[in-house]
Formats: sequence, C-alpha cells, structure tokens
Amino acid sequence: MAPLALPVTEEQYKELTQLNEEYRGKVSKLGGDHTTACVSFVQNFDQLPITAWSEDPNGEGWETKAKEKRQKVGVTKLNEICHQAYTRVHEILALAKRNNAECEEQKCWDLLADNKWKVEKSMKEAGIKLESKPLLRECDFGEREFTKAALLNEDRGYLGSAGEEPFEKTKDFISLLGTDADRSPASLVEIENRDGELERVIVQDCIRTFAGEDHRQRLEKLLNGCMIEFGNYSQGMAHVAAFLLLTMTEDDVIAILRVINTKIIPGHWKHESDGFGANAYVFQEIVERHHPEFNKYFMDSDRNLLPEMYTRKWFCGLGLHCLNVELVYRFLRNLLKRGFEYLVSFGMAVLVHLKDRIMDTDSCGEIIHILALNNKIGIDKSDQIAILDIADTTDFSSDLGSDEELEKMREELFEKHLKPRLERANMLAKEAADDIDPCESCDSGLPIKWVDEDDDGAPICDECKIKAEAKGHEVTEW
Repeated sequence: MAPLALPVTEEQYKELTQLNEEYRGKVSKLGGDHTTACVSFVQNFDQLPITAWSEDPNGEGWETKAKEKRQKVGVTKLNEICHQAYTRVHEILALAKRNNAECEEQKCWDLLADNKWKVEKSMKEAGIKLESKPLLRECDFGEREFTKAALLNEDRGYLGSAGEEPFEKTKDFISLLGTDADRSPASLVEIENRDGELERVIVQDCIRTFAGEDHRQRLEKLLNGCMIEFGNYSQGMAHVAAFLLLTMTEDDVIAILRVINTKIIPGHWKHESDGFGANAYVFQEIVERHHPEFNKYFMDSDRNLLPEMYTRKWFCGLGLHCLNVELVYRFLRNLLKRGFEYLVSFGMAVLVHLKDRIMDTDSCGEIIHILALNNKIGIDKSDQIAILDIADTTDFSSDLGSDEELEKMREELFEKHLKPRLERANMLAKEAADDIDPCESCDSGLPIKWVDEDDDGAPICDECKIKAEAKGHEVTEW
C-alpha cells in the first residue's frame, strides 16, 4: 500500500480517523495541523470513548454503528503518517545538532506544520544554516554506517582507517571533467509524491543504501533533483552519488554525475536503460574482434549468456559492489579521464585475467558471479588489482572510433539486437492489456489492476487506487 504524501488534508484526516465532527475538533486542538492531528489521534486512540465514532449517541443501535466505524480506521496509513512525521522531526533535530543550532522537539513540530512539512523551509524559518560537507567529515558517520550501510559492503575496514586518503583520491576529480563541465549548483528537492513510479524507487534505493535516516534524506533530495534534471533515474545513479557524497559536497557530486550521464554512459541511468543495452552489445562487438572465443562460449545454446546479463555492474554500477572500496577510486578516476572506452578496457581485462576460471565453468549463473568479481567464489583484491593493471595498459579507442562513429555503432547494434525484442515485448504487453477489462468504477478506461477490499472487493484501476487509499481503504493486487 502506497504511503500518503505529507501534509495530510482535512478530507484524508476525516476518512482515516472516522471520527465524528466533535472529536475531530477535539483531537485537532492537540496538534497544529491535520498531519499532527493524525499523530495525536494514534497516540490517544486507546483513551478515546466509543462515542467519538458516533454521529448520534442517543440513536437506536448507535454503539454497534460506532464500533463498525472504528473498525474502518486506516491504521496502516496512520502508522505510516506517524513514521513520516517523526522522521522529519528527528531529521531537523539531527541536522540542528550537527550544525551547532538549538531546536526543541515541539518547535520542530510547529515549524513543520507551518511550512507544509517541508524540512528545508522549516529549517530556514528557524534560522538553522546548513553547512554542506562530505559525509566522512561527520564525527559519528563511521559508528552509524560502516557496518550497516549496504553501500559499504565492500569497504573491508578501509574507510575507518584510511584517514584523509579517500579525500586525496578524489580531490582532482572535478579537474578531470574539463573546463566546459556544467558547474551549476545541485537542486536538492524533497519528494512530494512518494507514490510516483520513479520516486518510489528512489525512496527504496536510499533506504537500501544508508542506515541513517538523515543520510537517506540527504541522498533522496539529491537523487530527486537529478531525476528532475536528467528526466529519468536508475539504481546505478544512487550508488555512484552516495559513494561520491562520502568525500564531496552535492555541488561537486552533481557536476560529476552530469558528465557521466550525458557524455560517458548516456542512456544507462534510465528506468528502461536502452543506452546500457546498446553499449553492452558494443562491448560484445569489440570482444568479437579481439577474443571471439568468449562470445562463442557465452552464446553456446546451453548458456545463451547475453552481454547485458554480465556487464551491468561494470557499465551501470561503475565498479561499486564488485571492487573493494579503495579500488573504486582508481576505477572512477580512469573513467573520468578516458570515458566510455575505459569501461570496455576494464571489461576486457576482466575476461582476460579470469579466462581460465570462465572457461572451466559451465554454469551461466557462476559465470555471471565470476564476471561480477564476487569475492565469495575466491576472487580477491589481488585479482582486482591485476584487472585494473591490465585495463591501464590497454586502449580500444581505435575500435570505438570518433564520437560520431561510436554513436552510429550503438544505433546499428540497437536495431539489430534490441529493437526486435522490444517490439516483441510491447506486442505481448498490448495483447495482455487487451485481455484486461477496463475499470467500471470510473470512466478513465484504464485496466483493472487492484481490488478495493473496503468496498466489497471492487476491482479498480490505478487512478481509483489513489482515491481509495486517500480514504484509508486497504488496496490489494488484482
């Protein structure tokens, strides 16, 4: 069930609590707005009399009717509202503390209520000036994240003992972008519609990336701004942005992301990454020219290992989650210096160095683990260094040609390998959609996808789902 976006409206407050007008007013007085009123309602639920849900306490059968209304209280939605509200209150408290500002908890509630639950506006009104600094500069970052953040699964104790070294490794990254790089400030945008298709993915990716709620919120605002600017989003962007935030500010991070997204791997960081698919086949083409035995082995009928199945961690994740953290800096520096060609060189180095391991394996799944440099199957730091050394000494620029020639190669390979599959998938999706009846609860013509459990199991579409959940109804998949 999708969470409601704050602030809560008067109609949502009414639907979620099911209270009569008198008690809605009483509970509202405990909070500054309808969002705070929902939190107060949850906190005081056990103390409310059954008459709070009765429109006529003197009418016949009033108690039975009141109990029925109480059963319709939107418990799940209300708990989510409480979670969101407390998260934002605690975010302001944490940020105020980190910036040596004082802000009492009740003041946070009042500020948020007055500013439509926007954290940045609330902090601005409170006079709390945020100093944007790299995450590793926070005195307690290691304690809160080193053993908990999924981003740092490949850290192996490096960041906690490296001191200033990570900052030294990234200090020249901006200079590698060139003088024409877009250095306009990052747009840090709070997510309003947390039920949006891409917004929902961003929220979940941030939860999976960091353990600290304030770190998640910081990354979330940066990624939402990136999504708006780039017009799309994918998980690879989250991993790279989060990694760079360890040693850089948002303004420097967005400058690097712009170059990567527009010049180095255009089309990779999209929800449907056609650009990645085309580049995966570019890699396969270069492999065919220099080491055709790999393509022959991968495309054997028993394996049918397509290039987009094994290049994703190199081409979209950019080395994160397959290289040790201390080696990711070397990977990214070479990427910024050499561009897409370095990804081809790195991928080819993986094949060359691990050739014996690959050719001795029949399992498609194990080959993918080998190519992802999975340490659980015995690929260690020495292997990673050897691969990076090979990539440093190879160059496939002549194979890729000029920017225009590379783009032409991408287009041709897309037409040859990807377009027929996409057309087939679209045809099957259309056939499936034609088999689904349109929603009868509205005149949108949209297909039925959901069931409104609180409306006698009525089959509904995406638009009706939003309206049903706004009323606090439980919605399940059709």
